[in-house]
Amino acid sequence: MSVPEKKFKKGELIFKEGDAVSSFYLLQAGKVSLFLVRGDQRTEIDQPIVGHVIGEQGVFGFPKQAYSAEALSEVKVIELPVEPIKTVFEKSPGPYRAFVKALGDELRRLRNLIKTHKLDQDNMPCPPRFIPRLCAILVLVSKSIGQHPKVDPNIPAFKRDEEKAKNPKFKETDFIVSFTTLKIYTSRMFLESTQRMQSFCELLSKLGYLTLRYEKNEDTEQQELVEVRIHDIQGIELFGEFYQHNFFKAGKSEVIHPDKTAVQFAGAFCGIAATLEPDRNDVVKLEYKQLIDEIKSKFFLDFKEVHIGLLEKKGLYVKRQPVGEKVFISFNRFEWMSTFRFWQIIHEINRWNETGSVNMAENLHEYKQQGSEKCPGCGELIKSQSKFCSECGFKFAA
Repeated sequence: MSVPEKKFKKGELIFKEGDAVSSFYLLQAGKVSLFLVRGDQRTEIDQPIVGHVIGEQGVFGFPKQAYSAEALSEVKVIELPVEPIKTVFEKSPGPYRAFVKALGDELRRLRNLIKTHKLDQDNMPCPPRFIPRLCAILVLVSKSIGQHPKVDPNIPAFKRDEEKAKNPKFKETDFIVSFTTLKIYTSRMFLESTQRMQSFCELLSKLGYLTLRYEKNEDTEQQELVEVRIHDIQGIELFGEFYQHNFFKAGKSEVIHPDKTAVQFAGAFCGIAATLEPDRNDVVKLEYKQLIDEIKSKFFLDFKEVHIGLLEKKGLYVKRQPVGEKVFISFNRFEWMSTFRFWQIIHEINRWNETGSVNMAENLHEYKQQGSEKCPGCGELIKSQSKFCSECGFKFAA
């Protein structure tokens, strides 16, 4: 029985990473790209030639596609269902089955080597795939060789209270780690860049997760990082888990790709929610018009219905409930605050990758300052993301 050909136009996806494997394809004509998407980066793994098969791993028991396949030109393939071939394969003589499986395993191994090589060529300061590893190194080393702060009995209690008042972030449960020791573990045991680890620590310090102590090097006269004091090791660990779970999922996960607008409005929601009394499920409730007014007065942002859709697309959901003539908005405060804290870290990493360094002097709440700037033409407050002044029509610089 003849098997009909299937055609794909240039740019069409033949299958997508993570799709359930029900068929594989014998390439008859044209060019196909096998690729992965990680973050905003597309990495091509292979371009099979005519006569090769793609999506064949389903025959060997893999339930999902490992890559995406896109037609680079007009493509002709023969689509073969997996189950009949799998049945024939499993009933084949043992030596033949072992031989075919060995070829499939070798092809998969070679493509994995190509994937690793190409991903390692990424020259960003902090490539997305390294983010979970940085978190894991910091957490594991801190828990393994870090020390909790020691109380000096010779210091009077009132002096200790004064010190606590000066540094409210400092807690007895903090972990203190020598940066020299952290560098040794980072480079020798985890084969990671010590410069990347230092920048990552500076970024977390900027966000309040830890405090860094510097000392002057007598030889170079430069300030050098000597100690890392971690205040929220659980938060760093949870962020690493959150990021790796979503980053390595098949396909692109929206929740780890927040844009500036999403971060701004999530921050505004969380800032307002912090003053509200939640129910036993940590859900807060606010009248919709009151929410709009508070976001505008406190954060200088014009909140519209489209922004709810934007946040829900990124994984933050709200419930609308009409009561009489009013509409109330409710959402889980813990979920929103956790996601917003993770977004803050991701947002700072994105800035780090854009500029090449972590700007410790940069204001974390920059969007508030931008919103409160005054129009050069009439002196009225500039609304967020406006191109023209609503009062006098003055055009703002791009």
